[in-house]
Amino acid sequence: MKADFEAFLEGFSPNVQVILDNFEFRNQVPKLSKADVLGTLIEKFLDSSINLCRAPITQNLAPRCRGGQLVARDSGGPPGQRIV
Repeated sequence: MKADFEAFLEGFSPNVQVILDNFEFRNQVPKLSKADVLGTLIEKFLDSSINLCRAPITQNLAPRCRGGQLVARDSGGPPGQRIV
């Protein structure tokens, strides 16, 4: 799980890599794994009730977050259309 999560982190954009580096997040992964809580943290990242987007999620828009951008679930436009 640790190796998979580290590979997952490497898949983010260069801008996100800077954030991960500034917070020394990668240094925490071995500690989380050793404490047997890495899986719990990953579950929290995947929890749909937690908003990791920059903007609040409202029931009217029912958006989802992709790459830090809000994307409409049923925008009526092409897939990946951004909500502005």
